[in-house]
Amino acid sequence: MHRPCKKGWPWVLPWWHRRQAILPAYPKISVIIPSFNQGRFLEATLRSVLLQPYPNVECLVIDGGSTDESVEVIRYYEKHLAYWVSEKDRGQAHAINKGLGMATGELCGYLNSDDLHLPWTLTEIAKVAAERLEMSLFYGDRLMLNGAGEVVGWTRNPPFNHLKTGFSICSETALWRRSAQRELGVFDEGFRFAVDVDFFLRFYKRREVLHLDQALGCFRCHANSKSMTIYKEVGAPEAARAWRERLECDQPSDAETQPGSKLKHRIQLLRYPMSLAWPYLKQRAKIREARSVP
Repeated sequence: MHRPCKKGWPWVLPWWHRRQAILPAYPKISVIIPSFNQGRFLEATLRSVLLQPYPNVECLVIDGGSTDESVEVIRYYEKHLAYWVSEKDRGQAHAINKGLGMATGELCGYLNSDDLHLPWTLTEIAKVAAERLEMSLFYGDRLMLNGAGEVVGWTRNPPFNHLKTGFSICSETALWRRSAQRELGVFDEGFRFAVDVDFFLRFYKRREVLHLDQALGCFRCHANSKSMTIYKEVGAPEAARAWRERLECDQPSDAETQPGSKLKHRIQLLRYPMSLAWPYLKQRAKIREARSVP
């Protein structure tokens, strides 16, 4: 398998990679990667999980029978995976549920095969989960990537409030307690797009959820993503349906989506200068330069 020479996370480890918070215990974290024909992005997604400086993580890949290079990528990393399979399934929700059936972690999450965890994601959530035992779901802010993996934006999500905000629980930033999920159920296979909306709204309605004021994941924007291809026809109607069914109200039409002070934004950039600030500011400079060209 050809190994391309690439720069930055998750191809090159941050210099501080071996530093990690000292916790009384390291609960096992299960990360499920549902995938179908996303071979061009899958390796980066896998590496963003496997290279986490967290000592107790299991990674499970549930592939829907891809016909591209996905299986070749999975086999390359096979010895580092807790479980993988490539076979036809009934869609994203079914794939995640299959992974949950094999997972053994106390904390669980899923990562779409074109998205990324950041180098500190699992350690930061585990640390907060150990301190806030009353909380069942943890999530944070997201970086936006383009198809080449360059940082093109930042979404500073507000703490979710169904009467004021848009849906702000991003799956690539979220982990939940397995004990709560056993009571609330698995993902609803009746949804093709809004599987995360329906699932996380159940947590929001019946359990305590916590927003962490830091970037915890990367969402990749590219032409073949579901957000680009089926959001208008499938995603938006499904999200509205989940909102009505779970919360018995409609989504707020004037939802707040990116609050927060510029000071907090800059503090986060300074906190992670090489992994976050440098790629973010570099891309901003490229955008300004492109706009200045006549």
